[in-house]
Amino acid sequence: MKKLVMRGSIAALTYAAVLIFFLYIFRLENTNIRISSFLAPIFGIMWGPAGAIGIGAGNFIADTFSPYFQWNAEVIKYILGSMGNSLISFFSYIMWHTIFLKPTEDPFAVNLKNIIRYILIQLIVAVITSFYFTLINTFSPWLNSAWDFFFLIMLNNLDINILLGLPVLLMLMSTNYEFYRPASKKAEKIPARAFNFLLVVLVVISAYIVSFPVEYFDSLVIERRIFALTFFLYLLRPMPEILQGPVLIPQPIFYRLTKGFCLFMVCLTIFLSGYSFVSMSGDYSSSEIWLKFYENTFLVLHFTLTIQLGLIWYIERNIVKPLTGITETAARFINSDPEKDKIKFEVVHSGDEIELLSTTLKKMLESIYKYIEDLRITLSERAKTQTQLDIAKNIQASLLPEPETINDEFDAVHIEALMDPALTVGGDFYDFKALDDDHIFIVVSDISDKGISASLFMTITYTLIHHKISFRKNISLTTIFAETNNQLCENNETGMFATAVGVIYEISTGRLIYVNAGHTSPLIVHGDGTFEYLKKRSGAMLGSIEDVPFKKLETSLKSGDVLVLYSDGVTEALNEQEEFFLEERLAASISKMVLEKNTDNIAETLREDLAKFVGKHEQSDDITIVTLLVK
Repeated sequence: MKKLVMRGSIAALTYAAVLIFFLYIFRLENTNIRISSFLAPIFGIMWGPAGAIGIGAGNFIADTFSPYFQWNAEVIKYILGSMGNSLISFFSYIMWHTIFLKPTEDPFAVNLKNIIRYILIQLIVAVITSFYFTLINTFSPWLNSAWDFFFLIMLNNLDINILLGLPVLLMLMSTNYEFYRPASKKAEKIPARAFNFLLVVLVVISAYIVSFPVEYFDSLVIERRIFALTFFLYLLRPMPEILQGPVLIPQPIFYRLTKGFCLFMVCLTIFLSGYSFVSMSGDYSSSEIWLKFYENTFLVLHFTLTIQLGLIWYIERNIVKPLTGITETAARFINSDPEKDKIKFEVVHSGDEIELLSTTLKKMLESIYKYIEDLRITLSERAKTQTQLDIAKNIQASLLPEPETINDEFDAVHIEALMDPALTVGGDFYDFKALDDDHIFIVVSDISDKGISASLFMTITYTLIHHKISFRKNISLTTIFAETNNQLCENNETGMFATAVGVIYEISTGRLIYVNAGHTSPLIVHGDGTFEYLKKRSGAMLGSIEDVPFKKLETSLKSGDVLVLYSDGVTEALNEQEEFFLEERLAASISKMVLEKNTDNIAETLREDLAKFVGKHEQSDDITIVTLLVK
C-alpha cells in the first residue's frame, strides 16, 4: 500500500509540474491543447490504478493554478476534466493488458506487436477522450461545431501520445523496470466478446449524437449517460489469464534500431509540423488553422511511422526472429540431455549471413551430437576394458602367494609381502615357496614397463620361474635365472626385460644365497639398527642378453635381522617437491621399526611412511615389498 501511495503521489506531482510549466510557458491561446497529455497513458501503463489516480489529482492541482479557475459552479467541469484524464490513464492500463495479448505473451517485451498495440490503444484513447471532453466543455465562439473541438482533442492526444509517449515507453521497456501488473482475473458470466461488441455499439451511438451542432448539447443528457455507461462497462471488462512476472529476454539490437527510428520520427515530425505551421498565414486563433496544423502533424507522423513500422517489421522478421530462434535452440540444447533428447535445428533460408550462421550452427550441433555418440561408444568400450582389466588384476593378484603359507609352517621366520600397481594391472611380482623343512625361496621382479604389456610379460616371467622352482628339485638359483633369461630372449621383439632378485634362505644355519639380475640392492637391517645393502650384481637383466652367465652370491642372517626385497617404485617414489625417497630413507624407516621393536607389520608400516612422504603426488611406478624377519 505504501508503494502504491508513493507512486500515485509521484505521478500527481510530476503531471502537475509539467502541466503548469506548459500552461504558463508554452500556453497555446484559444485552445485546450496540452503537450503533457502523453504522461497520462504512460503513468497508467507504468503504475496501473495508482498512476491513473495520480494523473487525475495532478490535473486538478494544475487547474487550480489556471488564470481561468474559479471556485464556483464551473468547478464541477474541472473535476470532470481531472476524472477524464484519470480515466484516460486507467483505460490505457486496462487495454494494455487485454487488447491483442495472448496469455503467454509479455506485454512489456520490446517487439513490433507491442508497438502496434500501443498505437492502436492511443487511437482508441484519443477517440474516447475527445468524446468525453466534447461533452463536458463549453465551446469558444471561434469553434464552429463540436466536431472542431473533437478533432482538436483527438489529434492532439493521438499525435502527442505517439510522438512523445512511444519513445518513453520503449525506453522503460528496454530496461528491467518493474511495471505494475494486474492480478489475474477470469471471465465468468459474460465473455469478453460481449463487452467488446457492446462497447462498439455505444461508441457508434455516441459518435452519431456528438455530431449535432453545439446548440443541441444542452439538451443531450442521454449522451452523457451513454458515455458514462460506456466507461463503466469497459472498466468492468473481464481480463483473461495473463503472464505474471516479467520475462527478461534481452533484445538490444531490436531496441537500438527501434529507438533510432523513434528519434528520427520525433525530429522529422517536429521539424515538418513546425515548418508547416510557420508557413501558414491567417488568424492563428482560427480553428481552421489549428485543425490544419494537427492534420499536417497527423499526416507527417503517421507517414513516417508507417515507413518505420515497415522497416521494424522487416528487421524483426528477417533478423530478430531468426536470431531469437537460434538462441532458443541453443538454450534448449543446453537444458536438454544430449543422450536422450536430440534437438532438431532448422536452417534459416534467408540467403545472407544469418543463413550462413544457422548453417554453421547446425553443423556444429551435428558435430557435437556425433562427438557425444563417439564419446558414449568410447566410454562404453572403456568400461568394458576396465572390467577386463579388473578381472586381469584379480587374476594377477591370485598368482601372488599369501605370507601365511610360510608363516604358518615356520616359527623361526616371519614373511610379509605387498604389491601396489601404479595402474590397474602392474609389472611387478613376488613369489616365495618352502623348498623343504629348512629352505625358503623368495623372488622379487620388476618389468621394464607398466600397464597391460608389463602385466603380460610379468605373467610369463612369473610362470617360468614358478614352474622351475616348483617342479625341479634341487635346481640352483643360477640355473633358474639363466634358463629364464634365455627363454625370455626368444622372440622378444618388444625389447622388454625384467630385473629380479632371488634368494634361498637356510633356516638352520642362517645362510643366504642370492642372485641379483640388475635389480635394486637387497637391504639387511640388523637387530641393533645397523644396516647394509647387498650391492653386488650376479648378471644382466632377464630377457636382455641371451646365454649370459649368472653368479651365485652369499651372505648370512642372524636372529633379529630383517631382509627387505623391494622394487625401484619404493626408492624412486616422488613427493610434491619432486624429491626421491631413496635408499637412505628406506633404511632409516626399517631401522626405526627394528629399534622400536615394531616388526609385526614391517611392509605395511613402510607403505604408510611412503604415503606420508609422497603426499598428494601421483604414484609413478609399481611398488613391491617383501620382508623376511629372522626371529
